[in-house]
Amino acid sequence: MKRYIILFALFSITQLGAQNISTFGLLGNAGNLIQNPGADPLTKFQLSFRAQGTLGISATAGELFSSNDVLGNLLAASTNDFSLNGLVGLNLPHVGFKIRDHYFFGGVNVDVDFGLVVDRDLLLFARNGMADVNGDLDLDYAGDFSNSGARLSVSSRSYLGYQRALLNKRLRIGITLNRHNYLAGLDVSANTLGINSSSSTGAFNQVSAQYDIDIASTNLFSSPSSIDSLADFGDEGSLNKYETLGDITSGVSQNSLGFGITYKPLKALELQLSMSGIGGTSLSFGSDLAKNMSGSSTINGFNYTSAQGDTISNELSNAIDQFTDEATGGITTALSNSSYTQTFNVAKTVNAAVNYYFAKRSYVGVHYTSRSNTYSDFQYVGLNSMVWVGKYLQLKGGYYLSIDELNDDFMNVALQFRVTPLLQIYLGTNTMSDIATALGGVSNSFADGLTLASATKGVNVSAGISFTSFDKRFKLEKEARKLKRAEAKAAQATSLSPADQQKVDSAAANSSTKK
Repeated sequence: MKRYIILFALFSITQLGAQNISTFGLLGNAGNLIQNPGADPLTKFQLSFRAQGTLGISATAGELFSSNDVLGNLLAASTNDFSLNGLVGLNLPHVGFKIRDHYFFGGVNVDVDFGLVVDRDLLLFARNGMADVNGDLDLDYAGDFSNSGARLSVSSRSYLGYQRALLNKRLRIGITLNRHNYLAGLDVSANTLGINSSSSTGAFNQVSAQYDIDIASTNLFSSPSSIDSLADFGDEGSLNKYETLGDITSGVSQNSLGFGITYKPLKALELQLSMSGIGGTSLSFGSDLAKNMSGSSTINGFNYTSAQGDTISNELSNAIDQFTDEATGGITTALSNSSYTQTFNVAKTVNAAVNYYFAKRSYVGVHYTSRSNTYSDFQYVGLNSMVWVGKYLQLKGGYYLSIDELNDDFMNVALQFRVTPLLQIYLGTNTMSDIATALGGVSNSFADGLTLASATKGVNVSAGISFTSFDKRFKLEKEARKLKRAEAKAAQATSLSPADQQKVDSAAANSSTKK
């Protein structure tokens, strides 16, 4: 049970993970199609590369940097154990193309996920040692640091998708077939980790340390059976090398389905529904490297007797040597074989949206999103808006309200710009308010350093580049605009000025009178 508590803490800060909400509803973006296979792609061909990064901590920036004593600030913060989490996601690449009313797409996503949890008692020990709250040495100190752990995982998702436009393109239905692969991972979990001291009248104070730590990995080391101590982890060539596309589609795997529907019952009204992870489960598997490091060390103090000719320096040196031998005698970095079960979860997501188009491709709408079957489940409802500015710029923003008790509200912003008719770039974030505050602090004064919003717990940034050929709708619309301008110009050229028209009317009247 404790292992799952640690895992929850490790995953709890990276809330949005691989689902990049800033791209949802961004027209002509590959991320929008991945989250809703039934979304209008707007393209006849697209080659896209995307990346995103997320970093989160358990304390707010205001708590962490309230003074120069960062460790003291952390201990005073409204958090128990300290958590650090991050995610780096890469899309390598996404390809899509249109054939009449059919759209085909596919790609590979790779996610690198990491986390660290440090027990609060360990933080206290690092700052105060075996002192009590008043700073006095506690001769009967008991420190339990076992709620500590670390993780690293590398996973990939290969997907193939198909979409069909129906009912004069008012209805779009899409489906994806996904293969999820757990490529490699490392888990470190402390079963026992602590320091205790005891005192007795007329005797030296006794200090003891105990440790029992599980270390497990899968597909991370080339020869896991040869690792017998901590020093072996640093050997050159011990890590697996992933050099080909086949390497990132190996490992423990499972399949899932996804679908999406977009329906426009009215010209200005759009309804969306999508689900992913259908059929995906939680896989448990034995790691190929499972080791345990355990032991204890007890220090009973030291004593010595003086011999003729001994100096103070000699006596002190002997005492230190004795103390050091006792302190290190029971500590070992040797690893014993063990067993460890790792878990690979496939996230299940739901997206539902209602959009009102107040212009041809600009809308305001409501978006519901949820994720389950992970250590960081969430439910959000957000107000979204996307505005197409001119022919080349899209701006999207929204505010999302958490409807569960574990996550915080956030604001997202995205920008998509056509640099050339074929080249398109994208920038987005789910932590816009924090980034804006940080950039404001930098622009105001470099001397003052970086300023973060006091409530900041993390930063999320995503970016992408794509080679995009938009479908013939854009060409037809351009030709229609040119034709309309030509007709107006021709009408203006053939029309008479008011003065000339009056002369014609007068001549016609005079001619009629003479007759």
